[in-house]
Amino acid sequence: MLLICILLIGSIYLITDLVTGGDTSLLPLRIIPLLLGLALTIYSIQSTVIRSLQNEIKKIEAENKILEIKSHAIDTLESHDAITGLPNYVFQNDRISAAVLRVKRNGGHLAIYRVRLGAATSNTLGSEEISDRQVIVQKARHIQSVLMDNNSVLHIGQTDFLIIAESIADLGDILLIHKQLEAALRTPVAMDDGSIATVLNNTAIAVYPFDGEDSTSLLESAENNLKSGLALSSISKSRLDASRPQRRDSATR
Repeated sequence: MLLICILLIGSIYLITDLVTGGDTSLLPLRIIPLLLGLALTIYSIQSTVIRSLQNEIKKIEAENKILEIKSHAIDTLESHDAITGLPNYVFQNDRISAAVLRVKRNGGHLAIYRVRLGAATSNTLGSEEISDRQVIVQKARHIQSVLMDNNSVLHIGQTDFLIIAESIADLGDILLIHKQLEAALRTPVAMDDGSIATVLNNTAIAVYPFDGEDSTSLLESAENNLKSGLALSSISKSRLDASRPQRRDSATR
């Protein structure tokens, strides 16, 4: 503002000299301060505009960061279970497809375990359907406690879990993991009210490549086994049974 005032005063003096026909020898003395004032004014305005633009850019960047955080939070809520924090059904096809590709590349087998929790038998309330989040959270922990680093677990429904076990070199390990899961799922749950709940469960298995070679067929096989009350399909069971004598023979040698 001060520079603008100086510029205006200088302009008035210059115009006055030109109009009144004053001493022209003084014009350079009038023009030089006027030009300096003009240059300083332009620089000041430019600096103000640049600062304003920089502040606006920072504001937009901050808003974009907030939107990014909110978007990530929404994506997380949509793809992860709110009770257990585990990935949900949104990821099941992608996780299985990726595991199939790794097994194809590295060899071995892949097993999909479908777990469905049933009624909870409480020492104080008798038998009732699963509804308490305490039970779901603790069962998720029990499942995770027996998994290896290359295995993953998803919570795909209120009472349903999906376990992906890959890099299985020995077919017998499929039944070993199943046995460990069953033992973990039988672990009683301590409730906040002091009662103890024992949860029934049903587990079904689909094995790559016997029951399917992609996520869709493997999930369908596991679901069919679950509905039929079978742990394994007939083809997987026959393959696992056929592998047992070979292991005994090799152990004997």
